[in-house]
Amino acid sequence: MSDSKRLLQLVHVGRRELGLDDEDYRTLLESVTGARSAKGLKPAQLEAVVTAMKAAGFKVKAKSPAAGKRFSPPSSAKVQAPEGRKLRAIWITMAQDGLLRDGSEDALGSFIKRMTANSNGGAGINRAEWLTSAQAERVLEALKKWHIRLMTDAILSRGDIMPVSNSHRLDALPGYDLVREVYETPGWRAGGRMVIDGSRPVNELQQKES
Repeated sequence: MSDSKRLLQLVHVGRRELGLDDEDYRTLLESVTGARSAKGLKPAQLEAVVTAMKAAGFKVKAKSPAAGKRFSPPSSAKVQAPEGRKLRAIWITMAQDGLLRDGSEDALGSFIKRMTANSNGGAGINRAEWLTSAQAERVLEALKKWHIRLMTDAILSRGDIMPVSNSHRLDALPGYDLVREVYETPGWRAGGRMVIDGSRPVNELQQKES
């Protein structure tokens, strides 16, 4: 692939991730190169456009072995619902922690599509940008529950114990933030009753600690 073609593709990726509409995009091109179209620009001009996009927050990702897959854009990427940023941030965190077999944007889209199929007439939505606030909230809660399950398995596998819920209910599960804190603190120990399934304490694992 020539430098011009590679840089042109990078410019289009930057435009998408920065959420630039047509007018903003052409204004940026004009301010950097004097032209309102990227077609026919020289490599040095395209490089200057990419540099300007980086200054605006565009993060160029290194090539991944999983060729052909789109990976999640930074959580600052423009989305329709603010919950979508949190959704992407958690997905990226799960991928970075090695909790996902596939942390690509395509895989996130497949998850969103499954979670929205029933509420969208059977045709799920496969992009975070297209979710309404209510839809994004439901998908976010489903993702957090999945993340909690994966973190719980990892915590117990390394011999640590789960935290006691801060809720007054005896059968309450520990919240997402608390589980995340314990997951990020290997060797975490705390006294008290351990509940992991919302209905019963796991005495067997407590006995292992004694």
